[in-house]
This record gives sequence, structure tokens and C-alpha cells, in this order.
Amino acid sequence: GGPRFDGDTEFEIGSITKVFTALLLADMALKGEVALDDPVERYLPAGAPMPRDGEGQQITLRHLSLQTSGLPRLPDNMPFGDPADPYADYTEQMLLDFLGKYQLPRAVGAHYEYSNLGVGLLGYVLARAAGTDYASLVRERILDPLGMKDTAIALDPAMQARLAVPHDEYLRVTRPWNLSVLAGAGALRSTASDMLTFAEAAMDPASPIAEAMALTLSDRTDQVGTDNQTALGWMILPAPGGEVLNHSGGTGGYRSHLAVQPGTRRAVIGLTNSAAEPSAADLAFHALIGSPVAAEAATPAAPAPVPEREEVRLSPEQLAPLVGTYRMANNARLAITLEDGQLFAQLTSQPAFPIFAEGPRAFFWKVVDARLVFTGEGDTITGVTLYQNGAEVPFERID
Repeated sequence: GGPRFDGDTEFEIGSITKVFTALLLADMALKGEVALDDPVERYLPAGAPMPRDGEGQQITLRHLSLQTSGLPRLPDNMPFGDPADPYADYTEQMLLDFLGKYQLPRAVGAHYEYSNLGVGLLGYVLARAAGTDYASLVRERILDPLGMKDTAIALDPAMQARLAVPHDEYLRVTRPWNLSVLAGAGALRSTASDMLTFAEAAMDPASPIAEAMALTLSDRTDQVGTDNQTALGWMILPAPGGEVLNHSGGTGGYRSHLAVQPGTRRAVIGLTNSAAEPSAADLAFHALIGSPVAAEAATPAAPAPVPEREEVRLSPEQLAPLVGTYRMANNARLAITLEDGQLFAQLTSQPAFPIFAEGPRAFFWKVVDARLVFTGEGDTITGVTLYQNGAEVPFERID
């Protein structure tokens, strides 16, 4: 059901937004408002620190756009209050708090690692440097000069009426995303018509973005183990007919892919309103260079909904003894932290999620059907057991 899609249907374009953020960086560098090798710390609020590597090297604007900063894909202090809109509750203060305590795992610039955090941070500091917000900056520098009237972060009522209904990988209706402080990583919404206008401008040496476009492509890093490169904002793929400049996007219920081949003056934008396969990238590359499309996969069965459990309110004094680090037999860790009266649980290599009490020692997640039960005598907690998918996984306390 619903209206048929056309060139004016709105979709979230997710991480294709990173190309726009790179063009903002290039435009501001060309105008002398920033320099590519300026330290990011220069544009943070006074006194807000940025992590440095073991040699004291600072992360620059260039590192953020090339994805060589050493920052992780996501910060570990995202609250995930609404799993269907995971970035919405992430605030400027949370971002600054994370940057103030994060330790880089390697030298700045050492190698490529894709980071939504890094490019979201880039959008944030560029807007600060320009004395405005990200949405206004991208509107002033790119969207208005190119006449992209149907591209925005916040849609007006007429655009909202044309927004495709998003669906998850199980083809269940889900909700659009809101990226707040990390808008530069993936907040834009657009149409096929507007994105082809953008693609044409990206190949036109006389377009309003031509100089910025050239600068984004002038600085490249190799993606180890492939023939691909990363430029400022763009992924670059070698192909018959010349290199393909491209970027994918994915939010909760949308997939997108922009592929531009200047050598043949051809471009494709793929936009879908579901997270199901085949991906928008498969379809876009097939249309542009004839690469094979992955077989259409059967829609997987949706998981059972997370059961609703009754929450019990516990005081910070009751929660404090549970805080600590726990280890399971394979050495995976579970960190339990307490922030502003809310308990969080973080498994190795996963974000921290809030957990909620159903008793003095029993807790549950709202994002997944899983429980934690702590063990010990009195205020001395010695371990915790994870109950999930019919399994019981014990952890022992190590601090």
C-alpha cells in the first residue's frame, strides 16, 4: 500500500551525509576559515580535551574526514534509550565527556577505521567554527547553491508527507532516525532527483562545489587489503571506465548508495525504505558498472518482542555495590557502571546499555530479552549470571 515512489519521494540517506560533511570541510578550508591540519581541539568548547596518542599527537580535521583518527565507530556512552532511534538522546555533553576520557588504541593516522563518531564530531566542530548549526551550514554552503530544495535534516510538512515509510530487516515498519549532535555522520534526508542533481554537480568543473570537490579527492588513503581508497568523505573504487566515487548509507529503516563515475559522466543513486537485501549498494553498482547483484534473501523471521517487565525503583545506595567489572570463562568482560542513578551494563566490544531492576539483585534490558542476576552476601557482590536465549552465563567479579 501507500503512494508509488518517484523522484520526489523522501528517504533518509544516512552516511552519504559524510560526503556533504567532507565538502563543508573542503569549502571552509578553501575560504581560510579552517585548515585541514588544524587540531580538532581548537574548535571544541574552552577546556574540553581531545584524546591524543601515545606520542602526544593530536587528531586533526583531516584525520576525522579520512577516517584515520583512531576514534571508534561509536562512543561507548550512548544511552540507547530508544532502540528504534539510537542517536536521538546523545547530547553535546555526552560527546565531550566521551572525548575527555577516551584513550586512543594506536597512533593517530596509523590506519583507516570507519567511525560514525569521527565524522559526526567533524560536523559538530565545523558548525562551531562557522558560528552556526550543522543543518544551517550544509544548507548555506551546498544545498541552496545547488538548488537542492528537497534535501534537509528536518523535513517541512510537505516533504514529510513524501517520506517513504521505513522498514527494518524483518520488513516491520520502524521509525526515522534523529542524529542530534552527530548529525554530520548521517542525518540528511533527500530524494532521487536532488541526489542526481548533487551527482551531476560533483562531476561538473563549473559547479558551485567544484573546487571543494577537487580538494576532497586530492587527499587519499589506501584501504589495507583492497584496491579501494578513502578520500575526504568519499570511498573510491577502481572500475572499468574509471574510478567510482561512492558512499553507502544505512539507518534503521533505509538503505542508500551514491555512485559517481566521472570518467563516463554517469551516476546512480539507490534508495530503499528497508534494511532487507539486496542492498542499495548492490543495485547501484549493478546499474553503473554491471557488477552482480546478491541473490534476494528470504525475509528472516522477526525475533519475538522483548517482554515487558515491571520495573522496581532502587536507590543509588542499593545500586552502588553492583558497580564493577566481571569476567566470564572465555575472558570476556562485563562492566557495570552507575551514572545519575541509572545502572548500565557493557559487554566486551559492545556499547553500554541501561539495565533496569526487577528486584534488589535482578535486572533486565529493554533492548533485548536478557536478564542479569547478581550473587553475593550482603553488600559483597561476587558474581553475576547472564540469562539469554535459554543459556546461563556466569561471570565472576574481578574488581
